[in-house]
Amino acid sequence: MLAKAKILLVGCGSMGAAMIKGWCNEGVGDKVYTIVAPQESSVMSLRAFCDINWYATPEEVPSDYVPDFVILAVKPQKMDQVVRSYYDYALKGSIVVTVAAGLKLDWYHTYLGDNVKLIRVMPNLPVAYNKGMTFGYASKTIEGLDLSVTHALFSSLGKMLWLANEDLFDASALLSGCGPAYLYLLVEALTQAGVNAGLAPEASEILARQAMIGAATLLDHSTDHAQILKRKVASPGGVTEAALTVLENPENGLPILLNNAVIAGVKRSKELANA
Repeated sequence: MLAKAKILLVGCGSMGAAMIKGWCNEGVGDKVYTIVAPQESSVMSLRAFCDINWYATPEEVPSDYVPDFVILAVKPQKMDQVVRSYYDYALKGSIVVTVAAGLKLDWYHTYLGDNVKLIRVMPNLPVAYNKGMTFGYASKTIEGLDLSVTHALFSSLGKMLWLANEDLFDASALLSGCGPAYLYLLVEALTQAGVNAGLAPEASEILARQAMIGAATLLDHSTDHAQILKRKVASPGGVTEAALTVLENPENGLPILLNNAVIAGVKRSKELANA
């Protein structure tokens, strides 16, 4: 069924494009993806490996086109300007999926009605290579086959996790949706630390990048918890243990910084929801 699914993507920023790439890699969709985005330039790179029907506005989409999925991938600040335009699709039975941060399903119901099929998800950018993490929460109007098909759609991009409570969305987003940025910052910081220790910038970046890529690959293939894998690297009294002593400082170490980062992100997410 997924091979024939009609997917309408609204917005084609980094996340929208990443999802299309991932679905194309897995042969998901009817091979012709319909995208509504203001600028055609945003879809040009996608046309290198999949067929795209691009429209600048929803009014330009052919009247007889009824997608199985309407993916709303626009910024939350612009969602109220967008969501009304897709009311007719919702009435015709399309599953409406939002990837916007901060806005709860009740917000969408006020624009689309109580009986439409609504799902809220948060993917991350590695979905472009089918190594992403998506978590979601489904409206009570979603059940049975619709839920199963949606699960399969996002599982094709990596892994899919359903939350038991929509209130867990903000915290989950700060771990999963924002998580790649934390890793990139770590690579950036490690690279600079290597330069400070005397390495050439190019060599330092290669070492830092590959260390993270290899560690992530091992984590993906191991059943051990991260804490156990960490212990396998850090020999008692060795150099790794000495470095971890700094990073795990209970007052200002990495665990404290990450906890504060998540708190700050959750606060901002609530601000966006109330904007």
